[in-house]
Amino acid sequence: MTETVRRHAPPHPGRRGFAALLAANAAGKGDHVAFRFLARAGAVDADLTWAELFEAAGRQAGALHDFRGRQVGLLCNRPRDFVVSLAAIFLARAVAVPMPATLSRRSSEHIGAIISAADLAAIIAPADVLAADWLTTRMAPTLSRLPLEDLRNHAGVHPDQGDDFDVDLPLILQFTSGSTGRPKGVALSQSNLLANCEAIVEAYQLGPEDIGLSWLPLHHDMGLVGHVLVPIFLGGRSVIMDPLRFLQKPLSWLEAIGRERATITSAPNFAYELCNLAASSASGPALDLAGLATAVCGGEPVLPETLDGFVENFARFGFRQSAFAPSYGLAESALLVSTGKNAYGPAKLVSRDGPHAVRSFIDLGNPVAGMRVRIVDPVERRECTEREIGEIEIAGTSVGQRLDHERSEWTPTGDLGFLTAGRLAVSGRLKDMLVLRGENLPPADVEAAAMRVGGALVTGGVAAIGVNRDGTQALVVVAEVRSGQRPPLDDLRRRMREAVSTATGHVPEDIVLVNPASLPRTTSGKLQRSRITALYESGGLLAAFDREPAAPLSHA
Repeated sequence: MTETVRRHAPPHPGRRGFAALLAANAAGKGDHVAFRFLARAGAVDADLTWAELFEAAGRQAGALHDFRGRQVGLLCNRPRDFVVSLAAIFLARAVAVPMPATLSRRSSEHIGAIISAADLAAIIAPADVLAADWLTTRMAPTLSRLPLEDLRNHAGVHPDQGDDFDVDLPLILQFTSGSTGRPKGVALSQSNLLANCEAIVEAYQLGPEDIGLSWLPLHHDMGLVGHVLVPIFLGGRSVIMDPLRFLQKPLSWLEAIGRERATITSAPNFAYELCNLAASSASGPALDLAGLATAVCGGEPVLPETLDGFVENFARFGFRQSAFAPSYGLAESALLVSTGKNAYGPAKLVSRDGPHAVRSFIDLGNPVAGMRVRIVDPVERRECTEREIGEIEIAGTSVGQRLDHERSEWTPTGDLGFLTAGRLAVSGRLKDMLVLRGENLPPADVEAAAMRVGGALVTGGVAAIGVNRDGTQALVVVAEVRSGQRPPLDDLRRRMREAVSTATGHVPEDIVLVNPASLPRTTSGKLQRSRITALYESGGLLAAFDREPAAPLSHA
């Protein structure tokens, strides 16, 4: 049997909604800091107490009374504005639609897709953003523009603090990051979000005294639920760091953890790997990780070599292996589905799928409270057997309603994985699956094999794609190469081809080497294999070097 479920007592019928939680936090701990925002230079930009948050959100909510029950887009590039406006939407009983705050060509396409799919009644944003051509051309004339500057100065009054908003109606319309195509929306009710917050608190053993720290985008599930909604749910403190500060200096994240005495943080695998690469510049006085009880790693495949490297590099600064919490989640479940956090540190699970060497994956644990997981064959839709790889499906109290699917008991995730004694491992994405000579081959297998050639390749910067060749797929590997660490290119390609061939039985037709950070990624940092494939086939994928022919494989 490959369905597993973790049972828990049903939520208390008197559980308060987010509007009431905001009011209760303001009344009970009004002078306590709720959110701290760190500037790009690392210093404290602003503190926001619970009383200040409730008062500022109440003013904005007074201007939103016409949008009760309707979708309101949230496009705020300053985290403080985002948090206050989100709280205002909750108080006004509207439906929040968070959108990427970093304005770029890629994010503008993402925002345009959300606007066209979300049926927005209004957008909250700074006045200059609302006037920008790239946005105005995407907005219908009937869509209300709500400049932040006007909302901040609104003379409205606090709305009723009661919980009269139907807990089963949408509270947040959350969109996926679009790693395999256009972003897809999921309507999350207040009940879904409260259930997931409750499950997160139980899974990571959190309390009001915990301090979270994150540089993650607030429009995305890991930053939004983990570091905005959970603190509201608990009445704890959340420290929000500028994402660009982290990208410019990855160790600034770890420095801030120690300085702010953070007990929990969250990030994808690539963030921990960037810290590994920068570890040689770490210094004792600047780092203190002894107080970090939980380091969530999720949002993309969790690589054991990254976790092992992080422990090796940062144990001397107090980091404990048991703090690692490799986890699985997605927008459809608000955030968390399962976690492998335990007292001994990350473990591994072994699949029995595939004709080649046995493959092991990070143990992502049992489903959290109220969640159910099963594995089904992607073609036959039968339930898979123990350790057999198939598509992950989820059900439970946290699961919202996908806009592109009719409601059903089970929600397909598009992720591939397997269960062992009820514990989950994730092996890849269904839409990314390569079909070579009739054999299904997860791109993660190819990418992991290519990475074994040494340190020249950027961890998380290798993509295996399938391109059309006379009605069939041919294997191509595209890889980012670290600056200043480039061996002879023909030798690097030859070793990559041999490594992939040995591990999978398939020889790449082409290997393209590109500069670091040049491959398209989602707003949450995941490689977009579909876009990489399109760029390769159109000739738009620019190599970092002259294209040298790869050396033939040796058959000696």
